Amino acid sequence: MLRIVRFAEALAAHVADRFAYVSRDELSERLSACECCPHRDGLTCAHHSCGCFIWLKARWRSEKCPDNPPRWSEIS
Repeated sequence: MLRIVRFAEALAAHVADRFAYVSRDELSERLSACECCPHRDGLTCAHHSCGCFIWLKARWRSEKCPDNPPRWSEIS
């Protein structure tokens, strides 16, 4: 259930950001940061405040890493 709620929140932010995506370079940097993260659980982020698919969330400009401190941040 939490994953559905978090995905809905992420999707709403993505829509509000007019479906903007990060550049290929930024996406590569974000995915690299996730590769060694202890919250990574296969294709998803197992952080207690996330649960999203990493490859999808990392593409959306409006999203940020839920870790503290974040491994990557949203782009304004």
